[in-house]
Amino acid sequence: MPTRRLWIREETRLLGAIQIMTGLIVHFVGQLWTYLFTTQVIAFGKAYLPLVVITRYAYWSSVCFLFSGVFAVLTERMRSTFLMSYTMAVNIVSACAAVIGLLILSFEFIIYSLTTQAPIWPERAQWPIGYTKLNISDNKDVENGNANYQIM
Repeated sequence: MPTRRLWIREETRLLGAIQIMTGLIVHFVGQLWTYLFTTQVIAFGKAYLPLVVITRYAYWSSVCFLFSGVFAVLTERMRSTFLMSYTMAVNIVSACAAVIGLLILSFEFIIYSLTTQAPIWPERAQWPIGYTKLNISDNKDVENGNANYQIM
């Protein structure tokens, strides 16, 4: 009886490597978000709690992407139907995680735009961006028409 060979495309290993890299990038971006969130609390004394931080999306989605990539690389190397079924299941979970991430970020943009009156970072600036302070040295000079203007 002839054995059936599992047909897998050659690009599977490359796609698995891309998924592994995506998982690592998402994980490190999550660490950056955590760092920026903690420094925001220290710098401003108030905290805007992002939805991404509440759900810990960057950490659990990076695990999904890593497992998806590892299973894709293993399937291309070992070529078993059992491993192929696990790869398909993990890829479906990974795709759902990506869609959930898009929804979380969309809700984040909507919530932030509805609840925030002014941006947080310009509150700490001495002068708003694009604003120049006009220094008039003496009122007598202005009356005589010999004003000394300095842009600071």
